[in-house]
Amino acid sequence: ATQAAVAVVTSNVALGADKSELLAQHKSTQTAVAAANAALRTDIATARSDLLAEHNATRAAVADAKGFSAGVNADIATTKSDLLAQHIVTQAAVAAANAELSSDLATTKSVLLAKHDTTQAAVVAGHIALGESLTTANSVLLAQH
Repeated sequence: ATQAAVAVVTSNVALGADKSELLAQHKSTQTAVAAANAALRTDIATARSDLLAEHNATRAAVADAKGFSAGVNADIATTKSDLLAQHIVTQAAVAAANAELSSDLATTKSVLLAKHDTTQAAVVAGHIALGESLTTANSVLLAQH
């Protein structure tokens, strides 16, 4: 009976250590997700800020171009066309950057969710093993009793 009780205690201690390790992994995964999300948000905010500054500079350049005299209308039209083309390229770059960042975020989220699911499965398996161990020990103790 004493050996069975020692076996149950030893099993419980081992499972407790496994549970602690799995919880630590889970917390580490959550921290990694939060850090990845923060980094992606920072990258998106920086890209948007840079592109907005570029857009505003483009608008200012267009406004300056409109101030020229009627004699340089052809130059203004050319400048406006060039700036519009740059604006379109900039918009395409923003769209591509957003798509890439969204894809990276989705990939990161998927990987971290998979790790989370694996951790949860290991915790459940540990709980099941503990239950089985306790049931076996209980049966042994009852038989010895």
